[in-house]
Amino acid sequence: MFIGTPEYMSPEQADLTGRRIDSRTDIYSLGVLLYELLAGALPFDSDSLRSGGIVEIQRLLNQVDPERPSTRVDDSESAAEVAGRRRMTPPALRRRLRNDLDWIVLRAMEKEPDRRYSSAAELAEDLRRHRRNEPVAAGPPTAAYRLRKFVRRHRTAVVGATMGMALILVGLAATAWQAVRATRAEAVAVREAESARAVNDFLVEMLGSGNPYDNPEVRDLTLAQVLDRAAQEIDGALPELPETEAAVRKILGMSYKGVGRYDQAERHLSRALELARSEERATLLAEMIQNDLYRGRNDMARERAREKLRLARRESGGEATAAEVAALASLAIVEHRDQHYQKADSLFRAAFRLADELPEVPEGNFFGERQAFAQVAHEMDRFQEADSLLTQSLADTRVMYGDRNLNVAIGLSNQSHLRLQLGDYESAEQMAREAVEICAASVGTDSPHYASALAKRGAALHRLGRLEEAREVLTEAGRVLDGLPDPGTVFSSVLSNLGSVLRDLGELEAAETCFRRDLALARERGAELAVPLNNLAAALRSQRKYREAEKYFRESLDVTVAQLGEQSMQAATVRQNLAGMLTDAGRPEDGDPLFREAVATFRTILPEGHPTAAVVQANYGECLLRQGRLDEARETLSSAWEVITSQLGTAHPRAVKVAGWMAETCEAQGDASGAARWRGRQATPDG
Repeated sequence: MFIGTPEYMSPEQADLTGRRIDSRTDIYSLGVLLYELLAGALPFDSDSLRSGGIVEIQRLLNQVDPERPSTRVDDSESAAEVAGRRRMTPPALRRRLRNDLDWIVLRAMEKEPDRRYSSAAELAEDLRRHRRNEPVAAGPPTAAYRLRKFVRRHRTAVVGATMGMALILVGLAATAWQAVRATRAEAVAVREAESARAVNDFLVEMLGSGNPYDNPEVRDLTLAQVLDRAAQEIDGALPELPETEAAVRKILGMSYKGVGRYDQAERHLSRALELARSEERATLLAEMIQNDLYRGRNDMARERAREKLRLARRESGGEATAAEVAALASLAIVEHRDQHYQKADSLFRAAFRLADELPEVPEGNFFGERQAFAQVAHEMDRFQEADSLLTQSLADTRVMYGDRNLNVAIGLSNQSHLRLQLGDYESAEQMAREAVEICAASVGTDSPHYASALAKRGAALHRLGRLEEAREVLTEAGRVLDGLPDPGTVFSSVLSNLGSVLRDLGELEAAETCFRRDLALARERGAELAVPLNNLAAALRSQRKYREAEKYFRESLDVTVAQLGEQSMQAATVRQNLAGMLTDAGRPEDGDPLFREAVATFRTILPEGHPTAAVVQANYGECLLRQGRLDEARETLSSAWEVITSQLGTAHPRAVKVAGWMAETCEAQGDASGAARWRGRQATPDG
């Protein structure tokens, strides 16, 4: 399940005018869930919502009122099935839903947030009033209505009425998850009714746990608080209804994953998998694989991906199926996370060959899998192929979900990261900024997705030389992640980028602290080490701790070459960093061959005029200067200057540094006028 899907989206979430997203948005989503459980159908049909993209979604959510739940229960075969699971006929179920439950659901789903319940506690209190046969706040306060409630509240058959209500409210769960079977014996039905009562109590208490009248310390509920309260009560709450418990735990697990609570998500998804029917296992495994990857548990993710593939192949009957395509892609994604890029590439290619054999293109055309394949192409230095894949995937995502969906934000973040490698820093920053805005609107500013988008924007601002802005953005990302019980692998990206910014701002000790923390987390998780090692070495180099820096640079280079090969761009990056450190340490002759190899690799991989290749060339120019090879240094630095200033401007920190080296070279050659000219460019970079 994707967070913010149209079926559960509130009008303000679909709106592009910037209406405030707050806790009342959650009330709308709870109303949709209650509607679905009561009526056995969504308020708005999925096909109708998605058929016209974001424009149709906005029109339906803002202008069209949903039918009352009671009127959705017609005399059709599907309605008869829904009613039958509650031991009722459709007319009887309509009578049960009419009035109170219609009013409660539709108030929760009001178009204007101010007209909804102000909190989940208030919604729960209205459900309690209904169960006690008291007037509900959502109902019309007429004398006749209140009198009917009084009579019902005091009649002798209160127990029977309460049992009937329990069957309706969590025939809720029984309808959605098909836990109660109409063909069972009467004795079994009685036990199921008792279980349904337990489910009813569980759901109502989950909503009501933050009622300020029952608990004065709680004035409102966040989604995380609702989940925590529900999780405390779920164990043993649904006896003899394993399928219902599986469905509840699946929702809890997916919701916990969505708010970055990965350990709790694992607990509930694992239990759901134990209880689930066979046809639900693939979906649960997909959720668990994603959760494992967020936690850095790649080995566990691989085991589950292989199980998912076995299930898909067992059920395919030898025919191409979308399930097998998705399973192959899941295994490829795990191999990618472990930096087994060739394996990942082969698995993705097998998946998409199989996709070409499908009788029809599935909804979305595997846009998520294609984004993941693009990341593999990126890591294998096939930048243009990766950009093409991401561009097409992002277009498919926009068509399917509209422009303001979380999946669009994820695609933008991925493409922003790639555009950095392509040297298109302005485009990278714009894409990341849009991703930040979408995440804030769709999942809020306390989610790992929001922090990840901030990290991408911070990296782009850093490359653009806007260091103070980068520091502010990355610090905010760190604050968000620090507030999560398990910040996941995103934290590594934030620490890495923030450390680099602090280093360039001259805050060397703070940068070293960031990098040491990142390396410690990577070792703890068994995650990729090459980048954290390289970053820490760079921070030590800046503080002239050359011996320790050399140790970490060489360890990083060994790891990188073993994983990616001698001629990879990441190996070239570490090689030029080591060469620069040796130059700083007074050993430019030792750095020279490393620089030459790095420059050659960058020229092979990157297009002509790429700023990153020019920066590496400029660094080699300094190495030549320190060796006294002045003519070579001047030619190398001059060529690098032209590219850097044309791409990044004369005020960029890299350009200023090159101007200083050119001035030194001219002075060493006795060219006083040339030195003065370059000093002027260094002092007044805009001129």
